[in-house]
Amino acid sequence: FYWKNMISHPIHKVPIRGSYGTASHQIQNKFLFHSRPLATKNNVPPYPEYPHPIYGSDYGKTFGDWATNWSLKMMSQVLSGDIKSVFEYCIVSIKRDLQTALFFLPYIVVHGIICSTKETYPIILEEIYTVISEPNKPDEAAVKKRDLSSRSELQTKCAKAVFNIIDFVVRFLEDWTAKHISLYTLKETDLTHKSLDGFLNDMDMLLLSRANYKCGEYSRALMYLETYVKYKPHAFQDVLWLFLKIYARLNDCDAIHGIIAVRETEATLEETMICHKATGQLQAATAYYENLDMKTELRSSSHASLIQCYLGLDQPLTALRKCQEIAARTTDMVAKMEEFEAEAFWRLCDFDSLNNLVEKTVVSPEGSWNMSLSHAILSFTRARLVAHILAEVDEFHEVVERIKNTSDMSVSMELARNCMKEWKQRLEVVKHCSRIQEEIMCIRRAILMQSVKVFQSNCSSVAEFFYQQIGNSWVESAITARSSTAVSENHCSILSYDFSSLFKVLFVEKAKLLWAKGDKEAALTCLQQGLKQHLSQEYDSLQEYYNNVSSDDQKINAEGKLLLATYLDENTYVDVDANINNYQEAVNACVQWEKSYVCLAQYYERALSNFKTTLERNVDGSEMQLNAVMNYAESLTHGCQYIYKALPCLLTLWLDLGTEYSDPSRCPRYKEEALAKLRSSLLKMNEIIRNLIKTLPSYLFLPVYSQLISRVCHPDPSVFLVIKEMLTVVLSSYPQQALWMTVAVYNSTNQLRARRCGEVIAAAGFSSPESKKFLKDFLRLTQKLLVFTDMPINENHKKNDVYSVSRIVPALEQILSSPTSSRIILPIQKHFNIVLPEGVESYAGHQVYQQNEVYFHRVQDEFTVISSQQKPRKITIVGSDGKEYYLLCKSRDDLRKDFRYMEFCNVVNSYLAKDEESRQRNLQIRTYYVAPLNECSGVIEWVPNMVPFRSACIVMYRRARIYQNLLSVRELLKPEMYDLATKRKCFMERVLPIFPSILNEWFRAQFPQPHKWMKARTAYIQTTAVMSMVGYILGLGDRHGENILFDTMTGEVMHVDFNCLFNKGLLFAIPERVPFRLTHNIVCAMGPLGVEGHFRKCCEITLRLLRSNGDTLTSVLRPFIYDPIVSWDKQTAGRGKNTEYTNELAVKNLKDLERRLQGMVKSKGKECYVALSVEGQVNSLILEATDINNLCQMYFGWAPFL
Repeated sequence: FYWKNMISHPIHKVPIRGSYGTASHQIQNKFLFHSRPLATKNNVPPYPEYPHPIYGSDYGKTFGDWATNWSLKMMSQVLSGDIKSVFEYCIVSIKRDLQTALFFLPYIVVHGIICSTKETYPIILEEIYTVISEPNKPDEAAVKKRDLSSRSELQTKCAKAVFNIIDFVVRFLEDWTAKHISLYTLKETDLTHKSLDGFLNDMDMLLLSRANYKCGEYSRALMYLETYVKYKPHAFQDVLWLFLKIYARLNDCDAIHGIIAVRETEATLEETMICHKATGQLQAATAYYENLDMKTELRSSSHASLIQCYLGLDQPLTALRKCQEIAARTTDMVAKMEEFEAEAFWRLCDFDSLNNLVEKTVVSPEGSWNMSLSHAILSFTRARLVAHILAEVDEFHEVVERIKNTSDMSVSMELARNCMKEWKQRLEVVKHCSRIQEEIMCIRRAILMQSVKVFQSNCSSVAEFFYQQIGNSWVESAITARSSTAVSENHCSILSYDFSSLFKVLFVEKAKLLWAKGDKEAALTCLQQGLKQHLSQEYDSLQEYYNNVSSDDQKINAEGKLLLATYLDENTYVDVDANINNYQEAVNACVQWEKSYVCLAQYYERALSNFKTTLERNVDGSEMQLNAVMNYAESLTHGCQYIYKALPCLLTLWLDLGTEYSDPSRCPRYKEEALAKLRSSLLKMNEIIRNLIKTLPSYLFLPVYSQLISRVCHPDPSVFLVIKEMLTVVLSSYPQQALWMTVAVYNSTNQLRARRCGEVIAAAGFSSPESKKFLKDFLRLTQKLLVFTDMPINENHKKNDVYSVSRIVPALEQILSSPTSSRIILPIQKHFNIVLPEGVESYAGHQVYQQNEVYFHRVQDEFTVISSQQKPRKITIVGSDGKEYYLLCKSRDDLRKDFRYMEFCNVVNSYLAKDEESRQRNLQIRTYYVAPLNECSGVIEWVPNMVPFRSACIVMYRRARIYQNLLSVRELLKPEMYDLATKRKCFMERVLPIFPSILNEWFRAQFPQPHKWMKARTAYIQTTAVMSMVGYILGLGDRHGENILFDTMTGEVMHVDFNCLFNKGLLFAIPERVPFRLTHNIVCAMGPLGVEGHFRKCCEITLRLLRSNGDTLTSVLRPFIYDPIVSWDKQTAGRGKNTEYTNELAVKNLKDLERRLQGMVKSKGKECYVALSVEGQVNSLILEATDINNLCQMYFGWAPFL
């Protein structure tokens, strides 16, 4: 059709041709005058009489024949002249090239459906159902191509092609509907919409789901099954078995737990076994399989599952015996059992038996994993490994050969260490799943054991090193087991190995496993015996100990002592003094270990909480405070892994003690001797902090910069001088980032804050001409941004009105466009992401910020005004990289709350990234940068590709043609009109039916490809759960439909506008009654399981993490106490002009926050609090958020009906 278009027009009438060069003209002329169309209306061959269905007939013997002939048959049914002509001109290509046929097939089928008649439409359905309904082998056989018959392979390929066609029909219909809905042209009689919608309604979604499951298309199977349940909700319980099998294939343990929670009937034996196996409870699954095997003959798939359970439990000998038993009594299982036998042999390091097995088994190039792996390991043992299936084995073989050919022992050890380092890095990027990682570590142990034998005689140092690595591998297995959900069953076999005499560190992990199982006495005994065995010799002094014990052994000793101290502390086995001694012993055991210092300091802090009054805490506990500060400070000199725990808590102890000492109203309570004691402690702390400033790299103070800048009005002069010194160091080292965090204080209306901030900037060393100009340009830019932000806008502006920057603030454009202007980074999140070094050895020369910074280049003249109360302005900045960035300039809103909230979220993200369970699920908070310019204005990073929750719902309501104006229900939700019972009835019977659950359809429309849909839906659930818990802890309210945004590229949720913090919503005229938004649309988008499964588990993980790090997180929010935030307490806004301001309301709010972090939940209708477990607290919050009695009383603007 392309050639026809060109030939049918004379050359001089083709306007685009003139834009090409001479060379292009020559090529075009050759084709125009010497080529002929492949097909025309006159020479299209007649369509043969195809049978129906084509699949299974002589016209569908191969996949290519079926795809081509069905395309031609469907093409004959297309009636639209122009469209049919396009297809007919491609007939030759469709016949000759399978990829072309597969490309056109979805288009041809779509138009065939649109043009179908009563006679042809059933034939289309017949073809589809014939393909997907044919019985197939179990999917276990479909995994390996060598086990597939040609028939089943043909069926699988044809079925997948049909699935792609159906997906294409869905996308085509979505695009058609979106286009015509927006143009208001979609009618009930629209042929395209009516035909395609009818076709999808005629599809048996349950059949499609089962067919996809058989073909291994699990994401699509889940999508179709959820569609089936949507239209037949009564059948949900009947298809739970299929949900269970799909989620088991997807290794989705959270969803499986969700299925268990929603099941109304008792699970069958098979379903129970699937649950146990999928959730890692292999011991229980094995018992079920063995019990079933005794009662009846197991199916082949169950036999395989039983062997996999034994191997998963690391019982290869039992697995081997079972394989031989099954093979002896079931001849058709011999080949399958041989594969498992091979794995059992190499796990047992029985390479002679493995060799005998492999020699009698022929492995094809597409053979089984276990047999191919066995060949690889045997090839390694024979030193004949060439390009093979396992790159890791190949590379390790090369290392072994290089070590053999090296006489220098130091070079050999370096090669071995580098290889192990690379293995460690590889394991870190593997999915954090215990089953996957354990498989890798088993292979590595087998290879390493062979290497030990190779080097035992001629290179004992390398052999000993590899032997230690085997022990380390067992430790990693123990750690993985401990972090799994089935500790007591999943890796119990690790405890049966007595490696304590060989691998000294294993006793620590063994104790942790015992403790996790609940066997606390055994864990303590294991630790005590392990420490005695590990360090059998006693030393007269610490110096003698350090001189005679290696650093590795010191670390192991310290880990054991710290774990013992922790367990004794948790169970209050000993008193405070004994606990301090236990923690101190851990510190003394390895003075280079950061963690022991942090744990000792935290224990001192916990001990301080036992003092009833601040007076007792500061006088009687002054030595404890000083020791806590000293240990926090010492930890930072040995690493920064715990910097978010150590530094905020250190500063809080120091600064609060200084405030207490300098407060005239509190001094009379202290006796002169007590004041002297306080003064002495304060001076010592000042000296400790000064030493940190001198010894630590300045970037380590970046995480607490805002905490420091909030205390510039500290009443004690000596403390202020240290604060000033610390701020100056950071500001001089990182002026670009630090100034954006400082400018709000510099522009403060509080005179003392502004003056002291000016002193800090003056002391930062902006003395060179370049730095002076940079500071001047930065302050000018922020001042003009303030002017631009605060400039009044026409009250009658319309939504799409465009304004000019040059007319409002011409100087802003001039500053940025000036060629002599200094380079100033854009206030966007990527410029403020701190990357800390891995250890103290990396402190020097570490780059804490990324190097590819983007600077202001110019501002686009046109900007828009967002329709909201504050009328924020969205401006476009062209960066130094040539890309466009968007900033939202907002006035009449204290963005310091938003800044602190984002800072809090970044700290939470750092903890989520370190936690094993969180990392497995990729839990995180979507953040953006907020730059306050003063108390009531600032700049916010605009994140692209976001759509508000309210807009997403409205779009889908319009597509479904059920949308009603939100104002239509306003009268129904007036709070003063009805009592609670009437409100509830009205909400349930009159409001909710108008706005049915539809948000799940937005995800289907936005992410039409099944795997992207599932990934986006999972990301949505995870980010919703994390933000729900974080928002609850901080008392975040005002979560209406415009403050929750969805990322159209990933499905993640991002929240904006954090002005309503610390339960401020309770003070509204119509108080907010829910802890977070969990309305029916939010729940509906999570799938049929709703809040069960993913959402609940992610909530529990997040809340547990927040509660366990409560002290640190509270320290991050402590600056609120010292910021005179006008919107919190207007009566005290004018106070504190020349002193450090203390926001009493913030103090109260932080107390409430601490209470929530302790699991305290208000009893219903009472003022008393009840402490709940993490699971209990999450359940209570979910019930509260979904309670209709709460939702029906919410403010109309919050839209509880969406």
